[in-house]
Amino acid sequence: MRKYPLYSVDIKNLKKMLYVEKKSHSQIGKILGVSGHTIKAWRRKLKLPERHCSDVKVKYWLGKKRPEIGEAISKAHQGKYDMEKNPAWKGGKIYRSGYCEIKVFKRSSHKSGYVKEHRLIMEKHLDRHLKPTEIVHHIDGNKLNNSISNLVITNRSDHASHHMKRNKFASKIKNIKQPPFPSS
Repeated sequence: MRKYPLYSVDIKNLKKMLYVEKKSHSQIGKILGVSGHTIKAWRRKLKLPERHCSDVKVKYWLGKKRPEIGEAISKAHQGKYDMEKNPAWKGGKIYRSGYCEIKVFKRSSHKSGYVKEHRLIMEKHLDRHLKPTEIVHHIDGNKLNNSISNLVITNRSDHASHHMKRNKFASKIKNIKQPPFPSS
């Protein structure tokens, strides 16, 4: 690999092309007969400030396309693949961490727009929104059994203590000593 020493460059000319003429690294590289990566390395070595892409005359959008083309494409596709129109749309239901989550619109409290199904069922049953401190507990422990008879509202401390009791009981079952196997 051929290295181009920094001393072979006219630094004033390089600064002029970078900051006055606002040429890209690759454009300067073509003029000087080196790659754009070499120009970038020289800029770093000289501790010259980095430029924002809006400072460069050549605009980049998905490769090396002009932004006006990108804007025209995005306007043409606007609304074309929204939710139900998207071939990957699965009805607004996803399964995460063992829970069923449903896409809810006009709900600012959830960043992703998805809410756990058991919380929605309990809200509908109570005819009000749940407070963030209210926890909906599955009585049988099955996260997908969201029937109203299997759901109960608790607070964080009661919910945690319920699971602690359940885990202690499960660990006692595991720690029961089995009688030794008869020797044959």
